[in-house]
Parts: sequence; C-alpha cells; structure tokens
Amino acid sequence: EALLGMAKCERELGSDADARRWVEAALAGDVTPHQRAVALAELGRLLLNEGKTQEAVAALEQAVRLAPQESAIHYAMVAAMARAGQPERARYHHERMRQIRAQYERLTEIRRRLIDSPDNADLRCEAGAILLQQGFNSEGIGWLLTALKCDPEHRRTHEMLAEYYAELGDRQSAGRHRLLAAQSPESKPGPAIRPSRP
Repeated sequence: EALLGMAKCERELGSDADARRWVEAALAGDVTPHQRAVALAELGRLLLNEGKTQEAVAALEQAVRLAPQESAIHYAMVAAMARAGQPERARYHHERMRQIRAQYERLTEIRRRLIDSPDNADLRCEAGAILLQQGFNSEGIGWLLTALKCDPEHRRTHEMLAEYYAELGDRQSAGRHRLLAAQSPESKPGPAIRPSRP
C-alpha cells in the first residue's frame, strides 16, 4: 500500500520515472490480487502518459480482470480506450464506472437507513445483492444471512442464496433455499442481480 501510495504521489507530481520504480517494486512483492490490480492500473496510467497506448491497455485489462468492481480502474480504461480509438469500449467502461459508483452510493444509503430500521430484511437483501454483483461474495452472503435472521421467510433472500449455491455446485444448499423460497410468502420484486462467480 505504501509503495502504491508513493507511486501515485510521484505520478501526480509529474515524476513518472520515480512513480514507475515504485509500481515495479510493488508488483515484484507479495501482493494480494486487489493490490496487484491497483498497481497494474497505476502502471497503465503511467504508460498512457508515456504514449504507450497498447501497453497501457494491456496493463489495465489485467487490472480490470483482477478487480472488476474498482470504478477508478474503469475510469482509467475510459481514457485508454479513447486514446486507442475504441469509443464503444470507452463507453462500456464509462457505464461500468457509473454503475459501480451508483451501487456504492446505494450501499451507503442502505447503511444509513438501517440505523433507523435495523430489522429491515429488504434492505439487507439488497445490500447483499449489490455486494455479490461486485464480487464481494463473502460479504454479500453475510448480508443475506442477516436478512434471514430478520425474516426467516424472506423469499428474495432465499432465491438469491439458491442461485449462489447453484453456481457453486452445492445442489443440496441450493435445493434447500429453493424450497424455502417456494414456501415463503410472496414479496415485492427484488433487485435483478446475478451473483458473480467466486
């Protein structure tokens, strides 16, 4: 984190050569997939500054694969795709960036509303759905499980858990949640969000 922070500072100060050394040091170390994504995104920005568009695109594409939920990486991709003469891909990444930011804003709103309504299973289910879509599977499942603590018959939560376990190949858990969903009272339509693969 410190190396990446130094790289960003150096880039913003216009010292791209120093920034690149910090990024390369970070990439050579033992980093998490998310840290690698952030480092690759920083490298992509530096390569764009150097006019190496294709290399920048390659680094940023790796970053997006590692951290598809990071709006800042999509923002960097917008600039790279525009410079590479690929306006449709630039528009795609701009839309993804906008969606991710809107979802984070919605999560903030949900957390605020849960202060006054901590037992609101609908809000907890929606938070879980957003987190699953963003690839935060353990956090998303955690929110769904808290929704069931508030309302054990929350149909949309059981449906989402059934989808999630089916994608994992856990047919027993998926079947149990499908059955519980079928036995639960009808609820208002929930967010049309498909969980990402773990």
